[in-house]
Amino acid sequence: MDAKTIRNMLQAVRAERKRLSDRDAVLKEREDTLLTWLKEEAPEQTSLPLNGEDKRQPATALGRFLERALSTGVKQTTDELSVLAQADPEVSEKYAKPAKAINFTLQGWK
Repeated sequence: MDAKTIRNMLQAVRAERKRLSDRDAVLKEREDTLLTWLKEEAPEQTSLPLNGEDKRQPATALGRFLERALSTGVKQTTDELSVLAQADPEVSEKYAKPAKAINFTLQGWK
């Protein structure tokens, strides 16, 4: 190869690198735009509670009762929980026979 051929090849390589650099700048700009749009559409959730870490109160009186009754860690049957629920004014006014509701609620918590 002579010097002229090598210079031509070098010029072609530099032109290709320039073209790629320009293309990369366009792609970076598009990426920034897309990231901005994504943040506007769905803001990041900084932290989600792990199982058991969400300390919100249950929405229903029965759910609140069951959390209190089961928080001791003592195993209780549905019948035992039903008797306790009948003694709780908040639950007993809504459920005349709470055993079925207790069973459904506990099944939903699994």
